[in-house]
Amino acid sequence: MPEKHKEDLKRVVFFANSYFFSGREIPGLDPGKLPMQLPVVADGDSIRIVKFEHYSAPLEFTTPMEQIKAGQVGFDNRCADCTKSFVDVGSLLQHW
Repeated sequence: MPEKHKEDLKRVVFFANSYFFSGREIPGLDPGKLPMQLPVVADGDSIRIVKFEHYSAPLEFTTPMEQIKAGQVGFDNRCADCTKSFVDVGSLLQHW
């Protein structure tokens, strides 16, 4: 993996107890290749990955308001505290 991609990946991966989370897909991490041992160069430690789960945004966050039918839950990209409206949920959440 090029050094630029490694640095980019370091910005979106964080650890919590014995788990780690990534904001993007990790190249080479495939369910068919698990368990997988990854060396960590910094302290001579290594990580053993035994499974992973793919999480995605709820349907309510990804469906445009125009496509929401009566009786369904929708998500509006307007701020509740001011008059601004946003093109996507990410922009709205950064506004908070």
